[in-house]
Amino acid sequence: MLPKQSEFMAISTDPIAISRRSREKGQQQKAILDAARELFAEAGETAVTLRAVAERIGYSTTVIYQHFSDKQSLIQALCDHDFLQMAKDFASLADIAHPGQRLHALGLGYVSFALQHPNAFRFLFLTDRAALPPENSAIPKGNIALDTYALLKHTIAECIQQGLLRSELKDVEQMSQLCWANVHGIACMHLYSSVHQLWVDWRPAMENAEKSLEIFERGISRDGKPFSRAVKNRKGK
Repeated sequence: MLPKQSEFMAISTDPIAISRRSREKGQQQKAILDAARELFAEAGETAVTLRAVAERIGYSTTVIYQHFSDKQSLIQALCDHDFLQMAKDFASLADIAHPGQRLHALGLGYVSFALQHPNAFRFLFLTDRAALPPENSAIPKGNIALDTYALLKHTIAECIQQGLLRSELKDVEQMSQLCWANVHGIACMHLYSSVHQLWVDWRPAMENAEKSLEIFERGISRDGKPFSRAVKNRKGK
């Protein structure tokens, strides 16, 4: 026998039941995003369909559609999730008062993110996929608390304003991209280092990142010195 309307309302608004449904929905969404990320890392965008994601985790396609209306919305959600994870990892670095030291720490943080979240890194930076319009993202473009590229640009701009860079290095966008390229190369090299391990005597990834950043910083700094001193300082301490 179906419950009376008053009984149905009591069931549907029960806080414990709502909490359980919310938790289950969150667990389902995480499983979907994890499966999609794995498929992207393994076989690229063409292999990722809502049906393929459902088969990977043993869900019906109907369950996938309850969370994502199409493949594009799934990709957008996965991008937002992983970029927000990166922003979370970088949050404490934004407190470093000296912009040069902050720039150095962000570089190390980027390589660390690649090593700790290899599938997310591959999906975000090494997957050939269509560009996503910023207006469709949950991340406000230019918000340095959530947009990691905006934080990098903000840091470079401060370095220029405080006279830390050579006088001819004034293009914030270009300097941001060059700084990014430096650590991106280190991250990619070490993600795929096992392929060449019989030929290369690899040094530790973070050690290589530290040395690469110091060499790069000597080249762009006004005084020819790296920014790596007192990297752990926060808020001027």
